[in-house]
Amino acid sequence: MRPLGREARLGPWRLLTDAAMGELTGLDAVAERLAAAYTARYGLAAAPGAGQIVVIYSSDERYRRFVESDGSPSFAARGHAGAGLAVFTLGQTPPDSRAIVVHELTHLLSSGALGASPPAWLDEGLAEDLAWCRVDAEGRLQPDTFEAREIPDAWIQSARAGKSLPLAALLSPATRLFANPGTRRDATTTSAMLVRWCLGDAVRAAQFRAFLRSVAKGGAGDAAALAAALGTGAPEMQKDFLAWGRQPTSGP
Repeated sequence: MRPLGREARLGPWRLLTDAAMGELTGLDAVAERLAAAYTARYGLAAAPGAGQIVVIYSSDERYRRFVESDGSPSFAARGHAGAGLAVFTLGQTPPDSRAIVVHELTHLLSSGALGASPPAWLDEGLAEDLAWCRVDAEGRLQPDTFEAREIPDAWIQSARAGKSLPLAALLSPATRLFANPGTRRDATTTSAMLVRWCLGDAVRAAQFRAFLRSVAKGGAGDAAALAAALGTGAPEMQKDFLAWGRQPTSGP
């Protein structure tokens, strides 16, 4: 990695960046409170791993140059995280930048809370679930909220049209939906909506958190395992999830 302009801290993480300090306003407070928000929402102990590094580039061009030199996934539009490293560029607006930061840092937290290689749908779904949230003046995420509704609303329209991805394929350990640039966005959104559905009911939320603890201990994370944890079958889970998604609103 080429040296960047400055070393600092982003919450508890070591930060390397060439972005101006003004572009990072408010992000430190969000990063500082993210692990607590993760634990409160998912019931899993979460903390930054020793040696984890966050790299923020000031432009998409510089990020792409890093991706090309590092051999990182080419489908990553604005950032990626793995092996203790989160690398990304800032968004066009402060809310966009905050969403990118939360998404990528959540990947780092999941690598400790769920294991080094969590199921793809959980890795992306938890990251996107938190990235969607509004943030208060102190940098605390507001669970079950949407900073912007465009992505979930587009998914709801697809669900109403019967075009939602099947959960059996999405949750399969062999899925390629997250590696394909043509399906990655839809797969990530569907995963986050599934997380929100699981947490949207008190009984189901308790069952889902127990499922997450099982996955963290090495248990299966596929559709059959999730359905069993929720006390239902995979076809019934698919039906109930889509019925929820077709409602006029699926979250505040």
